[in-house]
Amino acid sequence: VKAHLTMRALSVIRVNGGCIEAYNSKAHPDVRLEMHDYFVAINGQTSCAAMLIEAKECRGKLKIQVVRMKPWVVKIVKGDKPFGAGLIYQNDSTSIHIKEIREGALKDYNESARAYLQLLPGDSILKVNSIAGVAQQMVETMRTLTEFELTCTRALTLTP
Repeated sequence: VKAHLTMRALSVIRVNGGCIEAYNSKAHPDVRLEMHDYFVAINGQTSCAAMLIEAKECRGKLKIQVVRMKPWVVKIVKGDKPFGAGLIYQNDSTSIHIKEIREGALKDYNESARAYLQLLPGDSILKVNSIAGVAQQMVETMRTLTEFELTCTRALTLTP
């Protein structure tokens, strides 16, 4: 798991080995832990540091509170305009976070889209066309294509 400290949750970026993979091997497909799920508590711990320790040590049973976002798909027609967003991601990121909306295709899209389908600062891009899991490739696709589909989720907001 990877910590998203600003959201006070852990975001699953891959499941490989350990007790979570063991759980997934026995769990019904509908309740398996997946990439982009958010852990908001593990064994009653809610800080990212404490949840990471619980998950890594894997002593006995883990009680994990999970939040799963429902993704939606939008079509962006960029043409010769810039995409029009400040983006945040790391080389090993599996998603891209929208920091700000600027002049460009995304702002144009938002002006014509229903409010619940607009992309907002704090939202995440999970996939660009069929490219998922490698943020660098997703960003390059958005730079080079004039039209593309984005699979997005709304940012998780937790109250203290």
